[in-house]
Amino acid sequence: MTLDFVLRALPGLKVEEDGPVTIRGGEDWLPLEDGLEIAPGSALDFSNLVPRHASAGELGRVIVNPAGKFAFAQQPKIPARFFGVNLCFTAQYLPHDEADRLAERLARTGYNAVRIHHYVGELVEKASEPGGVRLNPEKLDQLDYLVAALKRHGIYLTTDLFVSRPIAKSDVYEGETGPFPPDEFKLAVHVNDRAFASYQAFARALLGHLNPYTGLRYADDPALAWLGLVNEDNPGNFIAEIKGRLREDCRRAWNRWLAMRYPDRAELADALGSLPLEQDPARGSVPLPSPFDAAPRSVTLSIFLAELERDFFARTKKFLREEVRCDALLSDLSAWTNPVQLQATRTGFDYVDDHFYIDHPKFLDKPWSLPSRCENKSPVASGAWGGRERAFTRLFGKPFTVTEFNYAGPGRFRGVGGILTGALASVQDWDGLWRFAYSHSRADLFAPGGMDYFDMVRDPLNLAAERASLCLFLRGEAVFDGAEMIMFSELLAMRLKAH
Repeated sequence: MTLDFVLRALPGLKVEEDGPVTIRGGEDWLPLEDGLEIAPGSALDFSNLVPRHASAGELGRVIVNPAGKFAFAQQPKIPARFFGVNLCFTAQYLPHDEADRLAERLARTGYNAVRIHHYVGELVEKASEPGGVRLNPEKLDQLDYLVAALKRHGIYLTTDLFVSRPIAKSDVYEGETGPFPPDEFKLAVHVNDRAFASYQAFARALLGHLNPYTGLRYADDPALAWLGLVNEDNPGNFIAEIKGRLREDCRRAWNRWLAMRYPDRAELADALGSLPLEQDPARGSVPLPSPFDAAPRSVTLSIFLAELERDFFARTKKFLREEVRCDALLSDLSAWTNPVQLQATRTGFDYVDDHFYIDHPKFLDKPWSLPSRCENKSPVASGAWGGRERAFTRLFGKPFTVTEFNYAGPGRFRGVGGILTGALASVQDWDGLWRFAYSHSRADLFAPGGMDYFDMVRDPLNLAAERASLCLFLRGEAVFDGAEMIMFSELLAMRLKAH
């Protein structure tokens, strides 16, 4: 877009161009030493916010106790909460001395959990043989050491077995070339045996690896407490957009399911709303609908997708438990399309997980490039939205976690987000929170820099709010008695009315 305009001012307009401004220490200004480390015993040292044991796992695996809460195997009656942060991309591949510094800093911030996320780009060799997975020895050593350092500081770990791993199309479809889009692979593992075999190959390589710094396979390490099967793989996220051979795989799965569930043609017609004569699931000729179609067809699709995920979870759990021999707690369906039918599928998970963002950037031209915009509205004045909607994902009787959340920059109200989330999670008795993210790059971990959309390490306002959130959630400081709740509700109502 090109804009032409003329600016006039009478009798004239003085124009000053911005230039460098230098502030020097002296009588009016004190020099400020920027730094990211936390002095032991200082006001910012939250390492003893709640009782902490080190190393992680010394009380046994994290389990789900009869009350439906996380607990340690050796203390099953004592519920345990976890507050963590995500490390992404190169931020988890560090020299050993820097890994020690980072682990100590995260513990002093108050975190007792970390999510290893988007870690495969550097870890997996790009030249892996078709259908196989080869891990880069140098990067694997760095990841091993970081995991051991976090474990020594009592920090528990979670990760996903698929996030964004580079995969060749030829690994899934013979004769295809180029990379397989990660979002499409998240659906392919549900309907394509070759995609599922690739998924299994990586899980074997990672979980079967012996970490020399802990002396344990990842599958056996109680510090690796939770596993997401696939990051943000809710089938409704992608089903409307798929094309080509993947769409054909989904259409075949859809027709097989219809034929098995509705052997009577009249019942099938009723479930779909209509059934032209030329459409017959036995011949695979019923088109794959869209989630945006009118009911009852869209409702029947949601049931199909929920049962498709149910079968994927059961098959993967059997593989992890019986072949890999991994007892980490398992979950899936972490965002973002959540028809009510998925709740029936979640009943088979060990715990329920979800994600949410406020002021997530919206890109006006190219993804992840300026210009971008955000709503920039006060979440309090707007009804304290955010984590509130997650109440409709949660299942009572199962632990509930949010492994990604953020009130993103440059939203001016982002500082209140940590307080709202910590209070909400405490009042609703959630079980785990992970802020997204601490850092996406090793270059930002040890030198202060300009802030971006998500990274806590570069955002002093969100780091300050995080201290409040840690207190509210880990110590349960947002749990009120009846009288306090009434007073708080009245005060909040007054504030909302004032806004």
